This record gives sequence, C-alpha cells and structure tokens, in this order.
Amino acid sequence: MSKFSYILLGLVATFSSFVLFTVYLGSTQAFVSAQTGISVDLGNGFPGTVLTDSFTISNTQNDTTGYTITLEAPLDLDLEDMRPYLTVWKDDNEADSDGPIVGYSGTGSFTQDTDTEDTWFVSFAVPDVTLPSGTVLEYDCRIVIEPD
Repeated sequence: MSKFSYILLGLVATFSSFVLFTVYLGSTQAFVSAQTGISVDLGNGFPGTVLTDSFTISNTQNDTTGYTITLEAPLDLDLEDMRPYLTVWKDDNEADSDGPIVGYSGTGSFTQDTDTEDTWFVSFAVPDVTLPSGTVLEYDCRIVIEPD
C-alpha cells in the first residue's frame, strides 16, 4: 500500500470515529430553577475543523438571578475529554456581557426582569490527529448549569 493510501485510510477512520461524538446531557434548552445539563450535538467533523452549536438557558422565575456553567469530564472513561478543545461564549446579541467560559467554568446572569433567555454558543476544534486503521476516537463532556 502506498503512503497516500495509508493517509486516505486514516482520514476515513478518523471521520467515521466522529460519527458518535456529542456533548451529552439533556436538551438544548435548560431552565435555571435547578441544576441541569445541556446536550449539544455537534455532528461529524474532520480533524482540524471547528464545529459550532448553541443552547439556550431560560429564566423560569423571571428575575435577575445568575447561574454558573461548568464543563465536566465525561462520565464514561472510554471517551476522550473534549473540554480542552471547547470554546463556550454568550451570544453577542444578548443584553448583558457574561462569559466567555474561561477554563472549565464561568458565570451568566439575567440582567432585567424582561431578560428571560440567554443563548450560548459552543465550538469544538476537532483535534488534528492521525489514527491507525480501525481505531475509533469519541469525544464527550458534560455542560452543567447551576443557579446561584
């Protein structure tokens, strides 16, 4: 087999390994009345690409409370920790300027009684890796929202 064939085979194996990676926990809508988790499905990606999705946090009590966002390691030890490759930031169109998440935690808030939702974006910079044929690499983490 030529060197090109090995590279092509590695790319195919890498692409198929990303078929199953997702950020897991609940739905893309969170409520700040109790601790909850967020699920953001980033889909498939080639090494070196950036995948982006969003989630919304709703203020169910319609007050000016705050919350903490924490990125936690995957519960399944067979999954790769994607936190080092994640960027989480608040939508620039929001009334307040919370975020971005620095390290693995950050805070957000609802600044007015009329502020009932906050939208956050999540980007995953897919690591540029070369995998042996037949190797599967899956990434995961947990995004946890805790009201203040």
